[in-house]
Amino acid sequence: MSPRALVSAAFLLASAAIAVPAGAQIGSSTDIITGVVVNSEGQPVEDATIEAYSLETQVTRRARTDARGRFVILFPDGGGQYRMTARAIGLAPRIEVIQRHADEDRLVWNVRLSGGAVTLEGIEVRAGSQLLRGPDGPTPGSTERILGPDQLTRLPIDNTDLNALVGLVPGVVPISASDTAPGSYSVAGLGPDANALTLDGLLFGTATVPQEALRQTRVVTSTYDVSRGQFSGGLIASTTRSGSNVVQGSSSYQLRDDDLALTGEESQFAQGFTQHVISGGLGGPLVRDRLFIFGSLMSRLRDDPQQNLLSAGSADYTRLGVHPDSVARFLTIVDSLGVPPALVGSGGTRSNNTLSALVRLDWVLNNAHTLTLRGDWQGASQDPARLGSLALPQTGGQLTTGGGGLMATLTSRFGAAVINEFRGYWNASRRDGEAYARLPQGRVVVASDLPDGTRGVSTLLFGGNTGFPTRNRTRAVEIADELSWMPGTGSHRFKFGGFLRSESTDDIVGTNQLGTFTYSSLASLASGSASSFRRTVDVTERASRNYRWGLFAGDVWIVRRPFQLTYGVRLEGSSFGALPPYNPAIDTAFGRRTDRLPSEVHLSPRVGFSWTLGGARAGPDRFAIIGPPTTVIRGGIGEFRNQ
Repeated sequence: MSPRALVSAAFLLASAAIAVPAGAQIGSSTDIITGVVVNSEGQPVEDATIEAYSLETQVTRRARTDARGRFVILFPDGGGQYRMTARAIGLAPRIEVIQRHADEDRLVWNVRLSGGAVTLEGIEVRAGSQLLRGPDGPTPGSTERILGPDQLTRLPIDNTDLNALVGLVPGVVPISASDTAPGSYSVAGLGPDANALTLDGLLFGTATVPQEALRQTRVVTSTYDVSRGQFSGGLIASTTRSGSNVVQGSSSYQLRDDDLALTGEESQFAQGFTQHVISGGLGGPLVRDRLFIFGSLMSRLRDDPQQNLLSAGSADYTRLGVHPDSVARFLTIVDSLGVPPALVGSGGTRSNNTLSALVRLDWVLNNAHTLTLRGDWQGASQDPARLGSLALPQTGGQLTTGGGGLMATLTSRFGAAVINEFRGYWNASRRDGEAYARLPQGRVVVASDLPDGTRGVSTLLFGGNTGFPTRNRTRAVEIADELSWMPGTGSHRFKFGGFLRSESTDDIVGTNQLGTFTYSSLASLASGSASSFRRTVDVTERASRNYRWGLFAGDVWIVRRPFQLTYGVRLEGSSFGALPPYNPAIDTAFGRRTDRLPSEVHLSPRVGFSWTLGGARAGPDRFAIIGPPTTVIRGGIGEFRNQ
């Protein structure tokens, strides 16, 4: 767990933007379609049949109205555009096309059926096809950017890394990856620990997912939805793709070749990289309208130039602050000590390979209940790792990571007003690193008169690596539940829910086990006179346990179609487990008990709104809309806390 959660509040009242066409306003992978059916006298029509046909997936889902004329249809992977049909005995049918235009977390279709002679058609009876998943649509006041896979494949970016995608969003500053830390990003000047990444609504530990497995990715830079928490910076919210009644799949191959890059000079430090990305996915029905499956696999093979002391040229040495003659003398001295200069090829490349897979199974138990199962796995290797530009190749090592998880989601609909979703996710990960050489490390401080007339001071490295060996094991379990209630005509959507996450980490920290010799000059290295020697005597094993929980209650209120409001409160808490033993000496000297760890409980209120200008109308039906809005003003105030 990061240090004490960061608290920030913002009042955003001037974030007006020109709306994009409806095709880019899809919102979430699950759409809630609700409304009321009345007759020409305004009386509710009971037992009317409502059909929603997705224009994208070509799947039809049905519902029947209750005594109040209400209906609810949950549509995963629907695409946000539907051909709606309402039928009732003795009344003329009504057919319309609806779609999401702005910040709606649900689609409202209120319809009036008039009387008339109706010719009854033949009836085919079969099991319902309501494939349910929990709602996760945009809410009033939120600032989000929707990134679909079709859009990302046309952009010159690495769409296999979710952290790299956020650079497409205004106000987000990407943070480049290194050989010890993955790439990240900053929102509003906050650090990477203020961000969160979710997959299907639950925290996800890696940013590498097969692109074909993603329905869409949403980058959220501000939100006032009380059901979202554990971040105060940005949120990457991705949803996976499910199978449908249509057997469909896709595959892709991407090549980025270093030979095609224009670098201007021949240097390992100025070259680009070569990367091959092969991915594919396939899904369809196992049992039509009942059981669906989708699987995907992605492999990313990347080779970077190996930037070390032996691969550098004369111009590189000057930029690194060391004279080529000093490097030559350093290599001669190291060779006389009997230390192998290169346990790996000095002119080779650094490989950084990733493999990930995901399988999702959707099982419609009946018209009201659906079970979703998802399995994911990912692995990566880096060779060499932790190799510096002023170090010999022998100081590197190998780093491997891997992990996977299992998710289960049960979504239920009770009548036409209540929706409940229960989610659970278990995952485990590992990280291991080994040095090439089981040797102490040598560090030599070298002062050089450079060809450009300046004087440089650099530290050259040889021997082993102080950062290896490493071992990390992490396990986490997260459960969450959300209950939605939409009374009356559906203008309000009250949400109640909570989550609990337990995470345990075990580390073996072997930093500097064999020691580090530091030499003040090349002459000191030649004579064997080290200025200092440091070594970690014991290998430290650390175990940590932490728990996080939250409860929330809120409402998304469609006051009128142009104006929507969300408000609510979120109660969050965190604590540590695996308490260390009591140390009376620390208590006496500093007045602190080592067997007590910090915990907290905090209440966070939030209010947000969206005001749509152009394209919307209030009219007799306050939920009616003519076309996409031209301008949306969003704002709100709230308090947000990190993990």
